[in-house]
Amino acid sequence: TLMNEPAHLSAGQDWADETQVLDWLAQAGDKFRKSTLPSKGVKMYMNVIGTAFEDFDGVVPQWWANSFTLTEQREWAVADIHWYSAWDGEDGSGRLTDGGLYHCDDPIEEIRPKLQTAISDFTDNFVENFPGLRSCSEFSLGTYDQALGACTDPANQELFLNEQVTLMNKNGIEPFFWTWRMPYGSAFEPGWSLKHALGKENPHLEFSCLQPKSVTPTEL
Repeated sequence: TLMNEPAHLSAGQDWADETQVLDWLAQAGDKFRKSTLPSKGVKMYMNVIGTAFEDFDGVVPQWWANSFTLTEQREWAVADIHWYSAWDGEDGSGRLTDGGLYHCDDPIEEIRPKLQTAISDFTDNFVENFPGLRSCSEFSLGTYDQALGACTDPANQELFLNEQVTLMNKNGIEPFFWTWRMPYGSAFEPGWSLKHALGKENPHLEFSCLQPKSVTPTEL
């Protein structure tokens, strides 16, 4: 991977522009092309983040098609787009409170079609715009960007994991979960630790902030 989320949140800002981002990626991609790596079967995962563009669909797919041939897209140039529902508001997030696509305590059979629609919006658009190798190198079980208000019920999380992996695999999108473990962030574990979600994390104590012990001069 050349760079993770290059120029994240730069859209509309003055510290980086779209041309800079795409030119840098194209130049780096060309160095990969001219190296020995493609002939050795090594793939290049090129992550492009939507927050760096005012109109991602109007700019990036055409740039991708111009930068890499169809043969390269099918052999070693992997289009990599992250997807998180946690920041999708009423279009994708699940919350304990109002404002999302669903409530965490809604019946599973009511949540399922809503999740399928939200995930399909991502996968369908990805397939339409990028005909070659595709990857989502970051997805998670975080349902809301405020961790304490996100869904943590095991049945809800199992549904979310299964639907994401099923639809991505169905559409030829190689999924990578972010992250494997987060033992020191208890509030984030349900949404961001795959080891925790799979029930493979060893039980551990929560690490609360402790007041330092006062020391008298005679103890020194």
